[in-house]
Amino acid sequence: MQSLRGRTSPPPQTSISFRFDQAEYEFDGDRGEKVKGVGFHLHGEHGLGIHHDDPWLADVGLCIVKVAGTSYRLGVIQGDDCAAGQPLALKPEPANKFDRDAVAIYDSRGRTQFGYVPADRSAEIAKRLSQGENLRAFVLWEWRGQNLKRSGLTVLIYPLGALSACEGVPPDL
Repeated sequence: MQSLRGRTSPPPQTSISFRFDQAEYEFDGDRGEKVKGVGFHLHGEHGLGIHHDDPWLADVGLCIVKVAGTSYRLGVIQGDDCAAGQPLALKPEPANKFDRDAVAIYDSRGRTQFGYVPADRSAEIAKRLSQGENLRAFVLWEWRGQNLKRSGLTVLIYPLGALSACEGVPPDL
């Protein structure tokens, strides 16, 4: 897949235009185990793939992260609320004794916690939320081990309305 990585990022935009394409693939994990991914690839206006760490995403207010702490919540991430395309809720935890910038990730109703925004991105997301930015999230990728049980999630965090001009957006957003 060709990527925008390494190219000069476009200037910040008010409207974001890219396409979500559903995909599945398998690969060998770090320990040689088979891992299956189900989710969405992002493609820019010219059909080029957009990598999860492309600086262009930050330029337009988007953030793709692997959910931290899912290994402690393997039972709860097996439900339908964690399928690729499902909306999620973000809840800052300023009283968290380990990280005052912690941002928890919940199901769309805010009842079941699936994990956290990783520490290297949580300060940025917590600040945006505390400044009143209406950020949303959804499951971009779900990862399954050889036993076909979910073992991890990758989410896309975005400002409300930012995906309105995009093609192939999951229907519940």
